[in-house]
Amino acid sequence: MNSKIPQPNTVKDCIALAESLNPKKQPLTIEKLKTFPGCEQYSDEEATQIIQTFEQLTVIIFEAMTHCNSDVPVISLQDKISDKQTLNHLNKAA
Repeated sequence: MNSKIPQPNTVKDCIALAESLNPKKQPLTIEKLKTFPGCEQYSDEEATQIIQTFEQLTVIIFEAMTHCNSDVPVISLQDKISDKQTLNHLNKAA
């Protein structure tokens, strides 16, 4: 895998990317980590630390997501402001 990994824009894109990178849901190994662009030069010790960090981060994210309330509506302030209003506000501030 020596190609550039696309940047996902949505949760759906993230899930699709994860499934394409690891369809069998196998644990990340040192050898697999080193196949990603920019990770080829890591020592085994560095790769092990990176994998452990990923595992810890995964636990933190999972715990945070289990505490999220999916019934709470998401409010986007960007939807309330038009591009013209934003530009006018920025021009006044300058």
